Amino acid sequence: MLHPGHLKLLKKAKSFADVLIVGINSDSSVRVLKGEGRPVVNQEDRLVILACLKIVDFVIIFEEETPLNLIKCISPAVLVIMNKSHEIWWVSVSYTHIRAHETR
Repeated sequence: MLHPGHLKLLKKAKSFADVLIVGINSDSSVRVLKGEGRPVVNQEDRLVILACLKIVDFVIIFEEETPLNLIKCISPAVLVIMNKSHEIWWVSVSYTHIRAHETR
């Protein structure tokens, strides 16, 4: 479910990018990760909610447990993530190096 931490993440991510692409887990991958009875909100509804946000340019549903294949496919210049402690990190990605930065 979308909460203030997600919105903070999206706002920070948009500050690094001209185009913000958000990847979301499919319903089946959420069930694998979090168990039966999940997700609370289905993938189509989550997609619509995110797509309606002004700062989000594209939303893509991925079937795997992690977005690694999506990240490889898109090859973003910057990847923004939030860890379980709700710390936001951005990663500058290039063919020669990967560099992580804390954004607190």
